Amino acid sequence: MNVIETLKFEIPSNFQFNLWKHHKEFLSNKILSVEAQNELTFRSFILNIKLIGNSQIDLYVGLLSPFDICKLVLEKFNYSDIYDKISFKKWLGFLGKEYRELKLPDDSNWILRLGKNEDRYIHIHPGRSSPNSIRVKASILKSAIVLLASARFLNFDELNLNLINSIRKEFLSLPPLKSTKYSGTLIKIVELFQKYNGTSILK
Repeated sequence: MNVIETLKFEIPSNFQFNLWKHHKEFLSNKILSVEAQNELTFRSFILNIKLIGNSQIDLYVGLLSPFDICKLVLEKFNYSDIYDKISFKKWLGFLGKEYRELKLPDDSNWILRLGKNEDRYIHIHPGRSSPNSIRVKASILKSAIVLLASARFLNFDELNLNLINSIRKEFLSLPPLKSTKYSGTLIKIVELFQKYNGTSILK
């Protein structure tokens, strides 16, 4: 990853932003970092994907980088005199809720909560049904990402149900997909990740 790419995915020290769960461009970049026959990078990648969990995921698929998202939030904070954890907590509690929602220039909505980490006290993730975001089952998202990483690691360029189920079982300990309905949803997510910076992940 070059310097520009690194900066795009840099998160300010006071933000808690799980890019492995909530940012498509970050995930696409990580998929492309998996090299053919490189066991170390592939296994490391799989470990991170397993940490995504098992719930529904709100995935941002827009054009704003993680760095830009955090920068835009901080700019909005400046207008509201939010400059530390105390003022952030006060702002959160203003409406009697545990979270607040912010709209960014691309019309995407973001949920902000108090982070559990003492230093990364601004917990941010895409809002449900937000423009430029999709809601997807974690098992489907993980399967799509691991399929594409496996394609790079194992050098295959076609997907079928048997291959999908084999990879789900071996790398994610997930049950086989028996319905074409669910495999179809999975393929749609694969296609979403298929191109990144003009590069096709599956040939």
